[in-house]
Amino acid sequence: MFFAKEIICAVATPYGNGAIAILRVSGENCLSFLPKFFKPTTKTKTFDAWKVYHGFVFDKNKKDVDEVLLTVFKSPKSYTGEDSFEISCHGNYTLATEILQVLVSLGFRLANPGEFTLRALLNGRIDLAQAESVQALISSKSHAGRANSLKFVEGVFSFQVNQIRQSLIDFLSSLELELDFSEEDVEFSTREEKLKKLSQLKNSIQKLLETYSYSSVLKDGVKIVLAGKPNVGKSSIFNKLIGKNRAIVSHVAGTTRDYLEGSLLISGVECILIDTAGIHEASDFVEKTGIEFSYEQIINSDLVLHIFDSCEELLESRETFGKANILKVLNKADLILDSTLSLENQNFVAVSTFTENGLEKLLGEIQKFIQKLLPDEETIVVTEKRHFEALARALNFLEGSFETLEVGQSQEFVSEFIRQAVFELETLLGKITD
Repeated sequence: MFFAKEIICAVATPYGNGAIAILRVSGENCLSFLPKFFKPTTKTKTFDAWKVYHGFVFDKNKKDVDEVLLTVFKSPKSYTGEDSFEISCHGNYTLATEILQVLVSLGFRLANPGEFTLRALLNGRIDLAQAESVQALISSKSHAGRANSLKFVEGVFSFQVNQIRQSLIDFLSSLELELDFSEEDVEFSTREEKLKKLSQLKNSIQKLLETYSYSSVLKDGVKIVLAGKPNVGKSSIFNKLIGKNRAIVSHVAGTTRDYLEGSLLISGVECILIDTAGIHEASDFVEKTGIEFSYEQIINSDLVLHIFDSCEELLESRETFGKANILKVLNKADLILDSTLSLENQNFVAVSTFTENGLEKLLGEIQKFIQKLLPDEETIVVTEKRHFEALARALNFLEGSFETLEVGQSQEFVSEFIRQAVFELETLLGKITD
């Protein structure tokens, strides 16, 4: 490999102060440098793999820099597949940087972003789909997204794709073997059996492709817009849901001119709440612009909380929200004095931000909506566009092979389509490069 003799190092924990900071080092013969900067509390001649050593890091002047724990990993069973070690020091970032400078002074090179994972990929510890999912796991904003990304990192998705790939290779081998004995009229399976096998393989890829519809929720969360007329209590509900006073609340209509964003976690999914300007006929330029923003947010929402504050307004339902998913919310329910109106079994949720009655039920209704957007826990969701496109191309080639076989064309053409499908799956896994 081009980096075979280079030793790389980096601070692995985020910038800032904390209890500990971790530095990572990887590269050929990196363990031989340990005596040059690390003094273990218990004297040792060798550093064994998968053991933790207590001691002190010292600089070139033999001055102690920090008391640390050092963990040793040896090839090939390390993250990168190379000899490597990690240093856990006290979590002052300037202290971690000072230890990093000690390592650089020994000839180690600062790692490029993602280079440890790159080495894991090039050393065969993980495949390309797993490597791409490491960043997705780190940056995931929800429990559901993290759980899905972890399946990719663990290789569950790669295993499924590899199974399809191997089935295609076995099928291709059978076809080409028949071609070798074409003059003897040897046939290992009937045309109907071949079509059935291709159909099964197509369905396997199609099922993976269908999961892509869940990717937006897992990666970006759910966008929930609070909309309605001015002064119906949108900002009050917004503040109650996010648990802090972000929006200005006033009895004066039109307080919200722009839109505000806040977030909360529901069912393990990040929900982006957006408080919008009240929708009404306005002549003021600023108000009209704010209302235009409101409609833009509604169009791009996953769910609209349509806020009312009177029964008449609710029953008239004058606001229109196009094709948006709508949950009607009757606010200020504590002020409704008409005993003839039952708030039970209505097509809305009645809440009061003053008494906080109904807020739990509102959260429950939002939770029900989110649950409908989520796959079951066992489903592996394709979230990366590159993976989706590679699977889609593989499916197209399989459909081509199916149609070619169905109309009775030569198996040479069928084989070529399958060969291209295998190529796309191998591209997905990073087994080949163009």
